[in-house]
Amino acid sequence: MSYVITLDQMESFIVEPGEREHALEGKDHGLSNISLIWSETAHGDGPPLHKHICDEIHVLPPCRMSYTIGDERFEAQGPCIVKIPDQTPHTLRMLGQNRSFSPRFSRTRP
Repeated sequence: MSYVITLDQMESFIVEPGEREHALEGKDHGLSNISLIWSETAHGDGPPLHKHICDEIHVLPPCRMSYTIGDERFEAQGPCIVKIPDQTPHTLRMLGQNRSFSPRFSRTRP
């Protein structure tokens, strides 16, 4: 069993200009109940408003992000963790000048 999964072993796609994601479906790598998206976000970019069927955790490196979660808007200064409840519309925008590389964890879909 390999314990190391590299970015080139994950599905890679562009969400929109300025944001690339690498997806790890846990079940495809011997993990029964967790998945991961590794997001590369450029200054001023982020995904459109969306929601998921499961809770999500964003692990922010040293960076500044603007979040909208439900009706609340706030800034998060990393390093920190941002929790997003299931079925809650949310989006984020990178505020810092550098590209952010941050993992987002969620429960594997049934």
